[in-house]
Amino acid sequence: MSRTPRITIGIPVFHGEALVADALRSVQAQTFRDFKVVVSVDGGDERSAAACRPFERDPRFRVVVQNERLGWAGNINWLTHQADTEFFIYLAQDDKIDPVAYETLLAHADRHPQTLVVYPDIQWFGARDWIQSEPEPTGSPVEKTIASLAWCPWIAFVGLRRTELMGMTGDLLVDQSQSALEDVIWVMKARRLGTIHRIARPLHMKRLHDGMVTMSKRKLTPDVRRRIWIDAWTRMLAAALDAAENTGDVRKMLAVTLRRVAVEAPDMDWFLDLRPLVLTERRRLVADFVANLEQIGTIDLPARLGESWAALRQWGIKECGLELEFGRFLRLAYRQPRKLIAATSLGRRLIGGGESDR
Repeated sequence: MSRTPRITIGIPVFHGEALVADALRSVQAQTFRDFKVVVSVDGGDERSAAACRPFERDPRFRVVVQNERLGWAGNINWLTHQADTEFFIYLAQDDKIDPVAYETLLAHADRHPQTLVVYPDIQWFGARDWIQSEPEPTGSPVEKTIASLAWCPWIAFVGLRRTELMGMTGDLLVDQSQSALEDVIWVMKARRLGTIHRIARPLHMKRLHDGMVTMSKRKLTPDVRRRIWIDAWTRMLAAALDAAENTGDVRKMLAVTLRRVAVEAPDMDWFLDLRPLVLTERRRLVADFVANLEQIGTIDLPARLGESWAALRQWGIKECGLELEFGRFLRLAYRQPRKLIAATSLGRRLIGGGESDR
């Protein structure tokens, strides 16, 4: 190993005594060896620390026990601040990496010095096996940001990142909502700031099991998950709006976010499944999301769009296609009465001669 390692590997650990040794062994097996490993054991978890300490026989490994509970996001923040190398990479306590992962990612970063993050495909294993990939972002910063809102890319979060990038993206938010979507928000910021490259090989192996942080959120009550959902998407929109260049951009970002909040988010139905929701529940999600935007006071949409909060709420309901049938009937009756009968079943019933008379 050289005198100055090139990569800092940050591994946050909490209640991970059963699986963390697999993660650490996969790091030790790397063909690239110029790295240092910082293991941060959260909340005074001595059982996990005991599982990690044997690896300190390797001088590249250091285990630190945090006496206070930092939480997932706070622990990662602490780890990123320990990075004094060219690169930083995050590894979850229950994941593993291919033996050539760091060699492959670093070689690509060296060939493309302007690239901020190099990320691989994901090989899921455990409860179910499949390969997950996300394409490289393209287009302008605004286009990349809108794409991030539309499908929430996150894989680059486990990629090899240049240490300088972390000063530009800032820390993950630590909050009472379990920092939901903070990895997605970080990736959105990174995509906007510069070039991100994908390695089309499943070099990161992610374990699917009931004890993982993502799966544990399913155990929350529906009301708590709904509150976290609204708060997380509020943060997503706030981060996205930093890229908006004009009123049109703001409106597009708001429309995409509202549809994700209340209409369709199939990639996130493990957390909040929107499919069973009836029309009134979806409308209430839009209204509560807009109310949350108004309450936090950091996103002044009326000033940016020239409309009141009440008007934006109604616009959002219409934009999401969540208008009540009677409201659509009244507008058609006023604007296009000839199309009324063909457009709504309610119109056919009121005028007569429709299906209800058969």
